[in-house]
Order: sequence, then C-alpha cells, then structure tokens
Amino acid sequence: LKGLVDDFDLTAGADLTDMLEQLDAEVGDLVENQVAVINDGTGNAASVAGEYRSNAFSLGLHDSDDESGGTFATNIYTSVFTFSDGGDGTVNINLGGEESAEALLSGNTVNSAGLYYETDMEELDENFAGTLTGSGILAIEGELEEEINEENAFRYPPAVYNLQRVADRGLFFQVSKEAAVRYGVTPSGALNPDDRRGDEAFRALEVFARTPTDFTDGDLSGDFGRVYLGTELSGVQAYIGVESETNIVSFSGDGTVDAAAGDFYRLGLGGNYHTGSTDSETDLEVNITSNGDIVSIGGEAEDGFINDTYDFISLTNAKGGAEDPFAWFDTTLMVKLPDSVLDITGKRYRLMLLSVFLENNPAGGSLGLFASQFNTFLTLDSATQATLSGSVNDVRKANLAANLETEVDQVEETLAVDVAANGAATLTLDADDGSNVLDGFFNQDASLGLFTLRFEPNQGDPNELGLAVLVEVPADSNQE
Repeated sequence: LKGLVDDFDLTAGADLTDMLEQLDAEVGDLVENQVAVINDGTGNAASVAGEYRSNAFSLGLHDSDDESGGTFATNIYTSVFTFSDGGDGTVNINLGGEESAEALLSGNTVNSAGLYYETDMEELDENFAGTLTGSGILAIEGELEEEINEENAFRYPPAVYNLQRVADRGLFFQVSKEAAVRYGVTPSGALNPDDRRGDEAFRALEVFARTPTDFTDGDLSGDFGRVYLGTELSGVQAYIGVESETNIVSFSGDGTVDAAAGDFYRLGLGGNYHTGSTDSETDLEVNITSNGDIVSIGGEAEDGFINDTYDFISLTNAKGGAEDPFAWFDTTLMVKLPDSVLDITGKRYRLMLLSVFLENNPAGGSLGLFASQFNTFLTLDSATQATLSGSVNDVRKANLAANLETEVDQVEETLAVDVAANGAATLTLDADDGSNVLDGFFNQDASLGLFTLRFEPNQGDPNELGLAVLVEVPADSNQE
C-alpha cells in the first residue's frame, strides 16, 4: 500500500497515515480492495477464459482550487477484452479496443456553463494481468499515471479495480473510483508541482460479460427485468438532469420483443421533478449478431451485448451535438426473471451503488456523487428484511464552481424487503430525513439483482437517482 501512494502528492507534508486516509476519501476503497483480495483464496482462472465485452457508465465532478469554475462530467465507454488462464489464479487480459463518448458541462454556474462533447474510437493491443480469488473477485492493479497537454497536467493515483463475478458465469460487475489532481505545465512541457489547479473525482458502474459465438434469435426468450439510468447536459437550456426507469420486457424467441409500461423518475438542476409511466411497446424487432452484439432494437441503433448464457443484456447510448449543445448518455441493464418463487433468505450480496445527487438552491444548485465502498454487503435475514453493512463514498459540491468535499459514511441499517413471484423486488431503507427506495429485479437463481435507486425526503421532491447491483457472495466468505 505504501508503494502505491508514495509518488502521489495529495497533501504536501502529509505523513503516510494522513495520505492513506485522504487517498481513501478521494479515490474510494483502495485499502478495502487490497484487503479483500489478501483475505481470499485462489480461484480457477480457466473458468473465466473467453472473449468479453464491457460497458461502463461514468460520472465526474471537477473543481478549481480558486473556485473560478467547475465541471459535471458524463462518460460512457465500451471495450473488447480477451481473458485467458495464466495459472495459479492469474487471468491474462488483453484489451483489444474501446469506443467512448464524453460530455463536460463547465463554468462558474450552471446558467453560464458551456458544453464540450466528443467521441473517440481506438484499436488497442494492451496486455495486463489480474488475480482471480476463490470468491470470484478479479483484482486488477493500476499504476500512478500522468497526462500532459498544452494547458494542464493530470496526476492519477494508483487504484485497485475489483470486479465481482456473478455465480459461475462469465459475468462481472464493478464500481470504480478514480481521482486526479490537475496541475499547470512548465515551459518545457512537464508537470509543474508548484502550480496545483484543482481536483477531479470519477465514479463508474461497469459490467463485463463473456460473449457467445453462435447466438440465434431462438436463444433469447422469456421475461427480463430492465433498469435504466440516463443523464442530460444542456449548454443552451442551462440544465443538468438525471432519469431512471424500471419495467419488464418480454422476448418472443423470434427476434422481437414487447416492452411493458413501467415507472420513470426525473430530476435536475435548472428543471422540475417529474415522475410517471413509460410507454408500452409491442413487436419491436431485435437485431443481434452471432457473437452477441446488439445492433438495433425497434429500428433504433443500439450499442450493447448479450452474455453467453443468454440471461443478461447491457446497452449504452450517447447522443450529442455542437450546433445545439446538448449531451444525452444512458445505460440499460436487463436480467432474465425466474419462473417460480425465489428463496432468498440467508443470501448475502455485495452492493454496488452509483447515484447522482442534484438539489436546486439559490446559489445554482448543489451536486453530488455517491458510490458504495467495495466491502458493502446486504444480507437477507428473512424474506421480508435485510441488513446493510458497509460504507458509502460521498463527493459533493455546494455549486458548480465550489471545491469538492469528500467523505466516507458508515452504514449499518435494516431494510424492508418485498419480492414478487417473478423476481420483481422493492427494498426500502427508512431514515430520519426520508427513505431510500430500490426498485428492480432478481435473476433466476437470485445470484444477481438489478435496481434503480431514489431518495425520497420527508419534505420536498426526491433529490437522488441511481443504479444498484447486488451480486451474491458466499455467506461465510472472509473478505473484510
């Protein structure tokens, strides 16, 4: 751990203990991630070998040390990987390519902010290794990095990326937490450590799925639970918005799908809160290639994939424009629903949460990002009650130009649980100031749950929306 932070100057003159504490607040759960892997046994790397696709939905907050301006950022990226067995729990990983889109709404206030939008595509051939543990953690260590352009230099601290495997599938999830310190550049083009300019925090929910090789329309049938999260940034309407949706979609096995009406929630800075029902649709044509690439649904282009067991789907979309500056980013996750009542009592899950906090105020609105720490667990004490234990990383700004404030909040709470026969579920955590409500779905063997999250205060409209993923882990695993 000392080696991971020695070169990263978070606070000049800080001793190692202070630096680790500040690094944990800025980046997230570096220490937790390391300890979880150290305390776990070795896994079978051959069982996860194959071709993978990943989709990531990333959010960011940036500041300036002089509070002259700040940024709300959204980024999506989809990547192609190959996993192979390196022996003794080592997974050799090749990154073959990546497509991405990024939007930055920057300025002193939301009303005066400007929007930057760009897309990128890279063909890559990068190799690195990860460690697979007995409980299904795939740990990948990142090194300290620096990026320098004409105006700014960025220093990224090292991080450990822990991907949690779902049961015995080629399916992994992670919530990553990264940070950067922004510096000026010397006349010779190097990072100037004496010209510190600001901090940047990034949080992302990412899924990795092993792809099929011979998919046909007949492989995709039955009911799937769908959760959705989208963000909208507008430089013309001076608006930051976030929207969530839940509903059930039914695949017929002949290349078509029906979408039932569901619920949506929408909130934003510079706009009002809305809730209502999504539209139902029938006989939408689904175009999926033999390797699981989802090309279009209902005649609309899509960027997504189905996994090799045909029970999970991931989609991402990005839209933006320069003439009428706006950017819309969204991510959709779907899981196949059970045919009979689930027995969830006694199951233990790792909670992976990413949410956005937006609250209008006279200063232009406060912004925040919430992400669960790696060792945050939800245990089903019964069919109607669960215990949540762990911590949540909180990054906030009082307004767009304000400096970042970070903290880690400990959570020890009890939730009410309601699970329907088809796997649809609602989990409710009541607090003094309101309720956290998770609406979503468990899969066929209850090894995976996908949920939207909203916080409903006792007074006023909801001010937080996000996604939460529950991945079952062994009840007796020692990862803390």
